[in-house]
Amino acid sequence: MRKLTFIAKEDIKVEKLLLSKGFSRSVITELKGYPFSMVASGRAVRTVDTVKNGAPFTVTLAKPSPVFSGLLPLVFENEDVIAVLKPSNMPTHSSKGHRDGGTLGDEFSAGVYRPLYRLDKDTEGIVLIAKNSHAVSVKKTMKKLYFGVCEGVTDQYGVIDAPIYDDGSVKRVISDMGKRAVTRYRRLLYKDGYSLLCFYLETGRTHQIRLHTAHMGHALLGDSVYGSLSEKYPHQLLFMGYLEFCLPGGEKIKLKAPFPEAFKEIFGDIDFLLDLNEGNSVLAFAEGAEPEGADRGV
Repeated sequence: MRKLTFIAKEDIKVEKLLLSKGFSRSVITELKGYPFSMVASGRAVRTVDTVKNGAPFTVTLAKPSPVFSGLLPLVFENEDVIAVLKPSNMPTHSSKGHRDGGTLGDEFSAGVYRPLYRLDKDTEGIVLIAKNSHAVSVKKTMKKLYFGVCEGVTDQYGVIDAPIYDDGSVKRVISDMGKRAVTRYRRLLYKDGYSLLCFYLETGRTHQIRLHTAHMGHALLGDSVYGSLSEKYPHQLLFMGYLEFCLPGGEKIKLKAPFPEAFKEIFGDIDFLLDLNEGNSVLAFAEGAEPEGADRGV
């Protein structure tokens, strides 16, 4: 259960006040189904009622929040969201191909499990989960950066604009019949014939980074579906390491996670790339900034 209280700045209809605070119409409809979910000056109100200027208005989201097992690394948590670090070999949720448990959703009990995006089974990184229906609204404010190890030495930066088609199989293909998919990338480092790339997705298609990197001739290391099989790396080296978003109240949150050990085996200690400071050009990539300067070999 989550309670939020606001002070009306003018005489205003309940529905208009809720919309001004970022509540979606679906959440407003949900509130109508629970008695005393909307209270103004100590009295239950309807969405058509008016809250007087200066009056307190309290919303109660009755559904229980999910309870985290604590078995995975915790990145961030408050009353509205929780961010955890998903390992490889773990689906974000059950699907047609994964119905036998062992998903990230199995790490949560009691309440409704609401992951705000999905990472592939073998993609490591931060996953953000909403703890109530109103917190789902943070999804509109999210910016994510992915990091991947690609075979060969790529261009320093570029944009891949290639449509992705889902023909019903697990593997996606580049085809004019598909939906538009746009990936911006920047090469951060290169070593021993491998490139460390930072990716920002302008669209969110399934397998987008995996397919786009293969399309430009530099598949992700370890990706046996779109690239080549690797004895040392049994899955693609792809990592969602940076997330920023605004909480329902407007506060901006920036989260980072340490690079997986497989990345460090190749490039050394590279966690400095995600230093959370305003001058970090890697993080500025999520804001749409064009890459500046050259990367370097190590």
